[in-house]
Amino acid sequence: MKAHVVFDIYGPKEDESYWVECQKLIDELPPHVSVAYRGEVAHQDIASVFACYDLFLFPTLGENYGHVIFEAMSVGLPVLTSDQTPWNDLREAGAGWAIAPDPSSIATCIDEAAHWTLAEQSAARAACTRYAELVLQDSQSIEQNRKLLFAAARIGGG
Repeated sequence: MKAHVVFDIYGPKEDESYWVECQKLIDELPPHVSVAYRGEVAHQDIASVFACYDLFLFPTLGENYGHVIFEAMSVGLPVLTSDQTPWNDLREAGAGWAIAPDPSSIATCIDEAAHWTLAEQSAARAACTRYAELVLQDSQSIEQNRKLLFAAARIGGG
């Protein structure tokens, strides 16, 4: 990508050897890309953290639902994720992108977001919250979440 980017990483370092690989890749990034590991975020603080950013990058290789994607959109944060999630209509909704998780496609979308005018950024944020509200009102989505939570409770012994 050509844009100057500040990329903050949140979450636990669950696999230390994987993190070492990531750090090697981070060290090879060009100087206009700044990366910082910010650690874990308490659940009650997620919305306030998301509100500080312009784009949520989540190039996952697969998600059944992707609750964190919904959480980002619910506070107006556009999302860049892979097409391996159920959120494949983000572009049509004006809420971001769901693309093939390859570096070139990701870079193109990041550059596009980096060049948004203030009006374009405001429109994307508004589209995200509208989209999240529609998801909340969708009875099928509610039922899918209900089933997911009951299944998790059974697996967890609850």
